[in-house]
Amino acid sequence: MFEHVHSIFVFVKTNTKSFRDSNFNVTKSIFDLFLVIWEIYKAECVAPESWIWTHAVRLGVEKMTDKKLADKVATVLTELCVVKEPKIVCSSILQNLDLVKAPPAHQNVLLWFNSFIADFGANTLGKELRIVTLWVLMVSLFLDIK
Repeated sequence: MFEHVHSIFVFVKTNTKSFRDSNFNVTKSIFDLFLVIWEIYKAECVAPESWIWTHAVRLGVEKMTDKKLADKVATVLTELCVVKEPKIVCSSILQNLDLVKAPPAHQNVLLWFNSFIADFGANTLGKELRIVTLWVLMVSLFLDIK
């Protein structure tokens, strides 16, 4: 199966307008595909290539505004941190979040970071811990979270 991941990924990307299909069920299925891909990479004990996982992060951050998809996105991002260095994933999440202005996305990412720290520990962020902490403080002030 591992040898077919790239082909399947490109096929789905091509047929879903670069993962920008507006149909909810198609988008949900794309996230399911990412979960399957992470499982395959985990079984092979290799990290996914950036041209694959960056699409998941970008789409995930964009879809964090959708209440119906937020839990699925959180699972995709968490499972990605199992197969890819968490500090790299978290850095990418914050970079992509700069492009999203909707407060629900920031709030849902904040909730995700809370569970991420509980699951993986702050030490997995390395030098990114400082950046994530500053972001958390800024978002908490902006969203008036107490």
